[in-house]
Amino acid sequence: MNTKPKLSLKQSIRETTSVCPHCHKNIKAEIISYEHGVFLEKSCDIHGDFSICLSRTAELYSNLENYYFSLMKEQQPNCDLEIWTTLNCNMKCSICFFGNPPADFKIHEPTIEAIENFAINDKHPFYCLTGAESTSRDDLADIIRILKKHKKGVTLNTNGIKLANENYFLQLKNAGLDRVILQFDGFDPKISNTLRGNDITEQKKKILLNLQNSQMPTVLNSTIAHNVNEHTVKELIDYALEKPFINGVTFLTISFDGGAREWKQSEYIMPDEVIDIVCKSTSYKVKKENVYRFQKLHFALKAFLKQRACLYNQLFVLVRNKASFEPIDAFLNLSLAEPWLDKYANSYKKNSLFSSIFLGIAIVMLCMNFRIFILLIELIVSGLSFYFRTSSYLRTNKLLALSFTTGCDPYKLDNDILKNCQNEIIAADNNIHSVRNLGLEGAYIVALEKRFKDQKANEL
Repeated sequence: MNTKPKLSLKQSIRETTSVCPHCHKNIKAEIISYEHGVFLEKSCDIHGDFSICLSRTAELYSNLENYYFSLMKEQQPNCDLEIWTTLNCNMKCSICFFGNPPADFKIHEPTIEAIENFAINDKHPFYCLTGAESTSRDDLADIIRILKKHKKGVTLNTNGIKLANENYFLQLKNAGLDRVILQFDGFDPKISNTLRGNDITEQKKKILLNLQNSQMPTVLNSTIAHNVNEHTVKELIDYALEKPFINGVTFLTISFDGGAREWKQSEYIMPDEVIDIVCKSTSYKVKKENVYRFQKLHFALKAFLKQRACLYNQLFVLVRNKASFEPIDAFLNLSLAEPWLDKYANSYKKNSLFSSIFLGIAIVMLCMNFRIFILLIELIVSGLSFYFRTSSYLRTNKLLALSFTTGCDPYKLDNDILKNCQNEIIAADNNIHSVRNLGLEGAYIVALEKRFKDQKANEL
């Protein structure tokens, strides 16, 4: 990871800024395309050169990068927030970014009154309860109930251990919980031990059964590390496709921070390489060029709605159709829409009226596939729900959203991308009676790493 690739046809795509992974000094960085890949390269005058592989498909990635920045150059508003409810946790995952924090790191558990006061004055429609482990709080059902009182969509990001207790889970569901994001790395005990510090596969089976029995909309969230568990990508997708209550699988690539800051550099992997794993599986019939076309559509819609999107967060959709499944491009004419999506991006900052017309034509072109009628009702309902900011879009049976993403760390930090980080932190860092916006999660985590490094340096 710290050796520059020896490839030909070098071409600079973009200059940006980052930090040195060792001393955290602010340094210049550059996105460079070679014949066989795109890399983020940077150099520290003390600690030398660093190079991160962003993609092995240079032409596709370069095109998507240019498309993204034509729409997301300036920071857009965010549509949902993370509430860090606690730093307590009932597990000790080796990869947790809260693992081994700096000595001065402290987040309070906000009172229910503090959370409610924030929700009353905040216009964001969707909240995700997270932090370390929100189920560590005895009043979690009450927090959910309060947020639903103020018409917020509520997602719980959890390791799920307490959800193995059906009575406890039903308390949260009856309080109004809309969706669960479940940390789940597959059924391999060895992988569970490596990533989570314990074999919890049997508990996860019970948790999934409870979620299925209640038809709780669920997203599986798996951390992927190179040469560790890439084989679980197909296992997780296959499992999810057979379970309609699961409407998403997120593949979160390893971040070298917190408990994982000393992992081997050979275990580093970026989201684009996880997409390659999916595309190599013949059973899914997913072509990478269609993943990128769909991503253009995603970025275009986000720009039209004035919402943030992260280049490191890429999406694709598989469709359950009777006893089988197919990629979304079997129902949407992505290739016919792409030229109009390109015109939308090219005119986005020049003329809003013309750009909107181009986007409208792109939507029409998407429908130039008679098979779209199989999905029409679900697409209309989900689209209207998302536009009008209701939680109905979280409930879908036909669609399985695949998310390929990562978190910021001192190696992959790209400050131009960080501007549109989709995760904003709400927490009580001063006292339990007041929560506030602590800013972008990526920036906060990288700053924590700097505090840890500074602390270690002062101890020497």
